[in-house]
Amino acid sequence: MTSIPPGWYPDQQGVTRWWDGTQWTAATQPPAQPQYPAYPQGVYAQPEAYPRVAPGTPGTTLWAWLIAFLPVVSLILSIGYTSSLGGAFARLSDQLPGLSSGSSADVERLSVELTAAIYNGWYFASIGVTLLTYAATVVFAYLDHRELGGRGYARPFHWAWAFMPTFLVYMIGRTVVIHRRGGKSLGPLWAMIAVTIGSWVVGFIVSAAVAGQMLRVMSAIVTSVGPSGY
Repeated sequence: MTSIPPGWYPDQQGVTRWWDGTQWTAATQPPAQPQYPAYPQGVYAQPEAYPRVAPGTPGTTLWAWLIAFLPVVSLILSIGYTSSLGGAFARLSDQLPGLSSGSSADVERLSVELTAAIYNGWYFASIGVTLLTYAATVVFAYLDHRELGGRGYARPFHWAWAFMPTFLVYMIGRTVVIHRRGGKSLGPLWAMIAVTIGSWVVGFIVSAAVAGQMLRVMSAIVTSVGPSGY
């Protein structure tokens, strides 16, 4: 005899069956359905891929500001270089009245001076600073990435994107990721956009002015020396 009281129990096949106290009966129950929490219609609970930071966690770092304003250094050197070209072309223009028409010696001397004017100290300084700025941006991006991780931002935008020729890619990416994690960091992005647009405008104006002066000098050389000198 068994002492199990009557009730619903799983039998040997795992089916919930009625036990009458002495034996199994033919009465069974359908398998229990899993219970899920009920949500209002149209609302779905979607787990976040990455945790959000605590409210008020800063997303702006010193490194982000440095990345934003580094192009200003290259812009200053670019303006210095184009200004030096303007001065060199002005000095060449002053020499044109004394040239001998058709003189190959004068043409050769002018060619040497023109080459020296183009590839001057400003030119090589601009190239060197541009390379240093590129390297510094990558280093600052790494430091920015590390500091954001230390503040609690899970998987910040990867610093290796700073290797892209356009540094705006990294700045835009980091801003988007920070906002998705619940932080804020729009200042460096807008600063870099302003610096980039300003660099384009200033560079275009200065380059156009120098290019126009260079064309006037070349035209004056051809007029003074004559085509036979070339």
